[in-house]
Amino acid sequence: MDNKKGYSDMEARVGRAGRTFGLGYKLHLAIDSQTMLPLTCVFASANQNEKKHSLNMLEKTKEILKRGAATLRSVIADSQYSHSKLRNAVDETVIPYPANQKRDVKALVRVDKKFRTYGPKTRNGSIIRGRT
Repeated sequence: MDNKKGYSDMEARVGRAGRTFGLGYKLHLAIDSQTMLPLTCVFASANQNEKKHSLNMLEKTKEILKRGAATLRSVIADSQYSHSKLRNAVDETVIPYPANQKRDVKALVRVDKKFRTYGPKTRNGSIIRGRT
């Protein structure tokens, strides 16, 4: 008797779902932020980490955009996708650092109590400042 696997679906696994556990799968989606249309998707068992699939999804997304004569300009993801290779793959990334990951202090965007942002220079030389 193995309580880490599903009985009806032997590929399903137990993974974290917030503060609880869930048996099943995770869906990872890459979408176009303007049209909200999905570009790529990956289904994985619930016990697999998001970082494992992030670079594969990034490459598939770039291929699909290339077919339509478009380019990938930015990536927005949650902290589970925080990976240095993913951050360096595109010009702009908005991915929070998890508490247990070393931060690149020079590359951080800081927000003060009045919600003004201060940060590093972007690749085109402009400084990130202003209200969010």
